[in-house]
Amino acid sequence: MGYAQKGFNKAQKATWANANLALEQGDYLMATQLYQELYTIKPEWGELNYKLGLCYLHLPGATDRAINYLNLAKVNEHVEALFYLGRAYHEQMNFKKASLHYRLYKDHPEKQKTVEEVDWYMSMTHNAKEAIGTPHQVNISNLGQYINTRGNELHPIIVGDRSHLYFSSRTPYAERRDLDIFFAYDLDGDWSPPQALYGGINTPQNEVVVGVTFDGHSMLFNRSASGIEMGDLYIVNYDSKGWGTPQKLSDQVNSEHAESGAGISAAGGVIYFSSNRPGGIGGKDLWRIIKMGNGEWSLPQNIGGPINTEYDEDAPFLSPYGNELYFSSNGHQSIGGTDIFKSTITKTGTWDEPVSLGYPINSTRNDRSFTINEEGTIGYFDAVKKDTEGGTDLYQVDLRSHDDLLTPVKVVYNDSTAAKNYKGVVYLCDNATGDIYGKYRPNKNGEFLLIISPDIIYSIEFKNDDDIKHQDHLSIDRKEAGHSLLKRQYFIKPEKM
Repeated sequence: MGYAQKGFNKAQKATWANANLALEQGDYLMATQLYQELYTIKPEWGELNYKLGLCYLHLPGATDRAINYLNLAKVNEHVEALFYLGRAYHEQMNFKKASLHYRLYKDHPEKQKTVEEVDWYMSMTHNAKEAIGTPHQVNISNLGQYINTRGNELHPIIVGDRSHLYFSSRTPYAERRDLDIFFAYDLDGDWSPPQALYGGINTPQNEVVVGVTFDGHSMLFNRSASGIEMGDLYIVNYDSKGWGTPQKLSDQVNSEHAESGAGISAAGGVIYFSSNRPGGIGGKDLWRIIKMGNGEWSLPQNIGGPINTEYDEDAPFLSPYGNELYFSSNGHQSIGGTDIFKSTITKTGTWDEPVSLGYPINSTRNDRSFTINEEGTIGYFDAVKKDTEGGTDLYQVDLRSHDDLLTPVKVVYNDSTAAKNYKGVVYLCDNATGDIYGKYRPNKNGEFLLIISPDIIYSIEFKNDDDIKHQDHLSIDRKEAGHSLLKRQYFIKPEKM
């Protein structure tokens, strides 16, 4: 700090102090902007490069910039830059360089972090290599540019009938830079362009939706002045007149500490929330409150192990039937940043050992805020992946296995000639490889049944000896997959008889 004092005037010293405050409060975007104002004055200063690198490491999609500034800090022998270079290379899945910088930092006598903490991050590198080597077969899709923008979209939640999607965004098109709550309608399987939630819920502060009941009539959200970490939790109810007035949860829930994430049961009688208040196991823990007979909420109870660890547990979500708890954590067997875990309730009413949702749902970056539909087949979460529209985007994951997606299809041929001749063989081939998938004989009504997988284009050819009676393509998408029976009808033209 003394070096900075020599080169900064009074206004620049104030900028430096404000940047450090923003960094401390977790407002990395504001801190970056303030540090950049000073960078033209002291681009060679190791501490400034280090703090810019730290900020960019926390901003979605900015890992390359983080590495650039942290390497400049490393040249200036900034010790802590070694640790964060390890984290940055880990995010990029460059595990060799990540391990190298972790070891350099671990062996340095002037490091600020404990050996145990460094070992934990080194274990994440090991976990990541194992997880990436054994990926789960799931289908992940970006919710697209109607929903995702160049800004950050956070915490997707759908109501029970999938009629509405709620999420929060700091959209780059808005006049204000705060987070607001948005919603979109279901339009035959796609989402409508989002609209800001009405009813006076959004304010010049940050509002982040964190939970919605199954019927969509009660919503939990976090409201804060600077980032979501130090905000308070509110609940608001919906009736025939629309959304009511938000009510702040009691001081027994909201405290001087961080209450950031929460989830509410389908019927609205149980709330799980995260807090770093005293009395926990360490970092942020998950706590529970229950609505009592008089309508008041019980005192918070720490749900303990095996869910909570000495690290951070956040973003809890109860499945619609209340038998599964999803949450984000940088503890357990995380492969980097925060990962998504699931715990199932036991016969005794306790939560069992959490399991990771695995790669590629979890990545070396932050993967958070997982919610799931009533059937347990489609999940939603926020993350930064290769196809991001900008910052943190919302994603959908189809959790059904290959066998679950096999779908029966009834094929019906309609012969427009008077002969109604359905003698012959139908060949079904993979259109990309030409491999024969199956050979079928239609019945006297021109019908036959087959079972196919989604997202594959098949060629279908009806032959009678060497005479090709019909050629076409056949495919189904994942929205149709898994249904009891689909139907496809083809018409045989007279000229092909």
